[in-house]
Amino acid sequence: MKLSKYIIPINESEPHLLYNTINGSIIKIKSPMYPISEWIQSVPASDISLLKELGYVVENEQDEQAKLCKIYDVQRLNFDSTLYLTVEITTSCNFTCQFCYQASWESRKRISEDTIKEFLRVIDNSDLSTYKTIHLNIIGGEPLLFPDVVIKLCNQVYDIAKKNHLEFACKLNSNGYNLTPEILSEFRNMTFMFPFLAPCDYERLVQLKNRKTNLRNELISRIKSWAPIMNARHENSIVFRLNINEQNIDYFGQYINEVRSFKFDRFEIALINTADCDFNHYNNQIDAERFNTWYFEQAIPVLKEQGISLPIRPRNELSRCKARRKGSFKLFADGRIGLCNGIEYSNSVPYIEDISSIEDINNIFCDVKSYHYLNDDKCFSCEKVFLCGGPSPCKGRICRGEIENVVKYAKAIVK
Repeated sequence: MKLSKYIIPINESEPHLLYNTINGSIIKIKSPMYPISEWIQSVPASDISLLKELGYVVENEQDEQAKLCKIYDVQRLNFDSTLYLTVEITTSCNFTCQFCYQASWESRKRISEDTIKEFLRVIDNSDLSTYKTIHLNIIGGEPLLFPDVVIKLCNQVYDIAKKNHLEFACKLNSNGYNLTPEILSEFRNMTFMFPFLAPCDYERLVQLKNRKTNLRNELISRIKSWAPIMNARHENSIVFRLNINEQNIDYFGQYINEVRSFKFDRFEIALINTADCDFNHYNNQIDAERFNTWYFEQAIPVLKEQGISLPIRPRNELSRCKARRKGSFKLFADGRIGLCNGIEYSNSVPYIEDISSIEDINNIFCDVKSYHYLNDDKCFSCEKVFLCGGPSPCKGRICRGEIENVVKYAKAIVK
């Protein structure tokens, strides 16, 4: 009997912990585990049986590999049961945000009616029998520059889902400026991803194009008008996104209180370090180490005290990149269809120029989507595979498994 290689022992100081990278669970141990092999031998048989059942100890390497294959199959089945469609309505925006990855793009496009028509034709003609859910992700630019297009598209995709007896969900990524109560009332089963920033951020980083205004106060007025509608429709929810930087990092406690004052029955917090965002053109003056230290030592205690779910956890899955998933695609405003934003920055990421050439969406990008760890000895044998998620089409083999952050996370959680 031995400790699974996917378990991280945290031994150097109290509390002594075992962190399971497969499922994110944590076990607290009363005494130091030195050395691990001897400690396991000292554990009572009844506890060993429990540790084995929970995946912390294994009989041998063959047993562990077989278990990994089973976990991979289950996760892959779950991932592949959702048709995840991202649609870029436009690359234009009414805000100027210095942290936006699109800030330096020269051309601005709006999706055409013909492109949407062809996209819907492809989805409607595709074999959807292996899916349980269609998830529509609406992005921009600012998609609500064209609210009628967004609402119509959501309804049309909903109708396709209903016709095929599938669940439907959508996510709207918007700065919220054009989101009126009337528009909000049109959405069903919608998650609204809303970048609501600290006061100092609107002064320095975010402005409304072509007009001077107290933008944050205007947005707060809009937020207060959304809460009654969202509270009345329980299938809709809101995620407040805060981009952390050196200027707003100490505002976080006030930020949480402010969000609570809006009186949403259900909300989540998303914390973003934009310096870590791939292809980002704005450095927000806070590096990964500073961000992680703040998150583990200051943010987690606040979130735990407030009863808010933690927005950042170590990954515990075998598919970090949505591009690898069978049913994940992105329709660009210019009519191309690809895997993700990576086609803007990497020549290695495939895309199709003309969507009208597609008959069944399941039959495109098959080489990328057929990749799995069972055929990749380097990833399959790595103890950090559940933290990393493996190579992505645009970045290749860059290991992202950061054990140091897992240790900090686990200690912050059990305090």
